Amino acid sequence: SRAREVPRFTTRRGRRLAALRRSVWLRYVLVPGLTDDLGDIAKIAGFAASLGNVERVDVLPFHQMGRFKWKSLGLEYKLDDVQPPSAEAVERIASRL
Repeated sequence: SRAREVPRFTTRRGRRLAALRRSVWLRYVLVPGLTDDLGDIAKIAGFAASLGNVERVDVLPFHQMGRFKWKSLGLEYKLDDVQPPSAEAVERIASRL
């Protein structure tokens, strides 16, 4: 996969909160094969570090608990075959953020 830019809305909001000296929490959903690109994570970590107001970082492992909602609505659930990340993968990503 290729690294993507941090979304502009996220960067604007983050900078605004930093300028207001408001503490924020970074919550990152780790989806294997989708949000585990180390280049993306490095960009997010760099951005978060540049703000100076990130008080806490949580890495939230992907899970399948919402799958039934998609199926009950008759919608295609594109993450059906995705397995939750291992505890080691979550720790590895958390250490980079």
